Amino acid sequence: MALLSDFVSAPRRSRPGPGIATGQGVADTGVPQCGPQVPANAPQEPAILRRCPAAAHYAAPVRSLAIVGLPAAYRRGLESIAREQDWDLVEGSVADVTVAPLRVAGDCAAIDTLLGTGTAVVALVAPLGRDEMAHAIRHGAVPADWDGDPERIIDAAGAAIRGDLLLSLEAARLLTPSSGAHGPESTITRDEAAWLVSLSQGTTVVRLADEAGYSERAMFRRLADLYSRLGARSRTEALLAAERLGLLDDRA
Repeated sequence: MALLSDFVSAPRRSRPGPGIATGQGVADTGVPQCGPQVPANAPQEPAILRRCPAAAHYAAPVRSLAIVGLPAAYRRGLESIAREQDWDLVEGSVADVTVAPLRVAGDCAAIDTLLGTGTAVVALVAPLGRDEMAHAIRHGAVPADWDGDPERIIDAAGAAIRGDLLLSLEAARLLTPSSGAHGPESTITRDEAAWLVSLSQGTTVVRLADEAGYSERAMFRRLADLYSRLGARSRTEALLAAERLGLLDDRA
């Protein structure tokens, strides 16, 4: 017959199931256990919690994101990526970071209002040029490309929470000073500057090629190289860059 003293003196068994092993058995935490359990009769040691991926997942901080002022389809695309990355999407309350457009004059006041609530702001600009990025930064927002990859925009939101600026190398180059020994204007010839002036006055590439004595294809290649040295991706961006550098000052 089993006596009550037998149960009292018997060593306490560890309860099976979720827990984190310590020097005194298994602590019930609701987190799947990593590694073998420590036997109840093992020598007593200071309780040191073992960390494991499951525990780290449960301890991960929750980041909240709001998306405002964007077309429905655009918004859904960003929300889909954000959910995959475990963001908490909020509406009607202040989030850790808010994604909003900065494309027209009225957007400036909206960005300032958002920043006044204490949320970090990712401002979507188009095109992603020097002036547009500088405009966003002057407001205190992190600029991001309206036409950029949605994952890149969500990554920019994560950086904004930390007070960081996430830019591609191409975008960063647009923000660097254009003056100095290695500035683009120092590599542009007088003929190339004259081409830019002609283009700003509406001259077509075909006519420009004829006047310069090149084939149309060769002219396009030379202009593409010129645009690249100006840090531009199109004729419009190249002419804006040329204007800032004073290369169009010889216009009649």
